[in-house]
Formats: sequence, structure tokens, C-alpha cells
Amino acid sequence: MYYKMEEILNKIGGIIAVIGFIYGLIISIKENFYSMLFVWAVTFFVCMGFFIFSEIIQNQKLILKELQSEKVKQEQ
Repeated sequence: MYYKMEEILNKIGGIIAVIGFIYGLIISIKENFYSMLFVWAVTFFVCMGFFIFSEIIQNQKLILKELQSEKVKQEQ
């Protein structure tokens, strides 16, 4: 379950990064350079949010694995 969520978050973050990059280029042609920087900055922070959330899920997987191994050790 955690693996699928992590995979989905990484794909969503990648898609948002590509869309934000292309949208920033289009805006820079229509508007000005600072609009492009703003769009890229927002895209960067959104993608970093997805990345951090993905890392939290990965850490939860590691913690669960450690707890299960400790439980097995205690049973023996």
C-alpha cells in the first residue's frame, strides 16, 4: 500500500513539474520574465511538497519494517 502511494506521489510530482515548466515558458513569451520565475518557483515548492510527503511515507515503511523485525525477535 505504501509503495503504491509513494509511486503515485512521485508520478504526480513529475507531471506537475513538467506542466509547470512548460507553462512557465509559455507565460514568459506572453508576459515577462518575472512571471515565468514566479510560476517556476510555485511549481518547485509544490513538487518539493510531493517529494517530502513521499519521503515521509518511505520513512513510515522503514519504521514499520523495524517494528516487525523487533516483534519477531521478541517472539523468539
